[in-house]
Amino acid sequence: MENKERLGRARGKEELIHSSEIEFRIPKEIEGWIEKVEKKDLYLSKPATDDQGQVIVTSSQAKPTKITLPLSKSGLVGGLKKEVGEAVRWLAEWCLRLIKINPGGVLFKTKKIES
Repeated sequence: MENKERLGRARGKEELIHSSEIEFRIPKEIEGWIEKVEKKDLYLSKPATDDQGQVIVTSSQAKPTKITLPLSKSGLVGGLKKEVGEAVRWLAEWCLRLIKINPGGVLFKTKKIES
């Protein structure tokens, strides 16, 4: 196992530059037994469980979800204009935080039309 290193000159200073890739030398005796595995995205359709049924491993990639906020756009704008001591202001701030955390994954509350 070798780690590639080289000295680099930047603005008159010498610094050690480390490569992020590590080279492995496989002995010829076991070369046929080992296959190279490339780094791929892995998704488990259902979580792996042990003998007792407890979850050991779940999928590392969560499916994107849509969040429906408890305020409409006008309610959010109006809530941000209220005083800090009012609860609707804090609800609007929380909704704004969710929008910043999940851009494109947030839906506003819609008014239901009853017929």
